[in-house]
Amino acid sequence: MIDKFEFDYFWGTTVLLNSWAGFQIRRGKFGAVSSTERSIGEIKVTFLDEKEKDQQPGSDEIAKLDWIVKHQTELIENALQSLFDQYSGIQYDWKEFHGDKADEYLPNLNSPEELKLIIGEPAVFIHKKVADQRFYIGISANCSWEQEHGVGWLMLGTEPRIVDSADVATTSWMVDQDAKK
Repeated sequence: MIDKFEFDYFWGTTVLLNSWAGFQIRRGKFGAVSSTERSIGEIKVTFLDEKEKDQQPGSDEIAKLDWIVKHQTELIENALQSLFDQYSGIQYDWKEFHGDKADEYLPNLNSPEELKLIIGEPAVFIHKKVADQRFYIGISANCSWEQEHGVGWLMLGTEPRIVDSADVATTSWMVDQDAKK
């Protein structure tokens, strides 16, 4: 059980998700690769619930965090698969715009797991919105091909709903719009 939370406008913590190991370590300036080592799965989790500094996460938030730990493998596998399904289109668009330079940033990959070779350690954002008895989870990360905007997912439980730039992980109006579907 997690009992150490820190406040930085939102409450958050760090958890070890073994299934999430192997991503690039991108702690350099503007999310640049900062190590040749691979991440161990230490993931920053933020609760997007607007609690005050003197009001730590309660049992509902902790239950959501426990759910993420329990379902970590399915969560990351589904997220990576959804991006991998779009990857050839991203490669094509990049080659149209950047030419040969695209191969450096978007190499040919054979599996969703290989995306970890070009994506930085993800961060997780737990939304307060619940739909179909599942809650929304945002995942964002820096990546080799989109250094300014990164890559992000909006998940409903373990189901990927939107894959786009990193801002989809934290944008509440996208959560509200998706919940109306």
